[in-house]
Amino acid sequence: MAGPWNANIHYDGRLDACVPASATSVLDVGCGDGFLAARLARRVPLVVAIDADAPVLDRAQARFPAARVTWCHGDMLTHPLGRESFDAVVSNATLHHLPDAGTALRRLSQLVRPGGTLAIVGFTRTEWREWPWALITWTCLGAANRGPSRRPHLPPAHGAVADHLASTWVTTTRI
Repeated sequence: MAGPWNANIHYDGRLDACVPASATSVLDVGCGDGFLAARLARRVPLVVAIDADAPVLDRAQARFPAARVTWCHGDMLTHPLGRESFDAVVSNATLHHLPDAGTALRRLSQLVRPGGTLAIVGFTRTEWREWPWALITWTCLGAANRGPSRRPHLPPAHGAVADHLASTWVTTTRI
């Protein structure tokens, strides 16, 4: 596999596969570094990518200057996106950053045309009572990721990480 890799990029491929070939418009919510939006823009005529983090959105635009993507800085909960405006709405690792998952899911479902696709990869949000364990885990991961053999964004070889990623897929539902 050539090119950058991380867990989000891995799931980008899965989300891309959920977008029907007939789709003419897609919204990428929480587009981050723009890998999924740029990938979708190769085959979907209208791709809108929204993110609340301006520096990350700037990095996405700089990374993919030729991509046919409309980059939007804003909050998907309040940004003036029209109801039933998209054949597909995709979101990778964003839901856990939002204050109310139920409100976010309702908003995302409103943006999809009837018969369209809503595809989300979600991760858990750490609750306050879990912070001590999360802090220990993040510290250990941070130390391991800064080691001398660190090679950023390369796909994992065979093993537990690759097996785990392959087994953690969530189903999509047509709306």
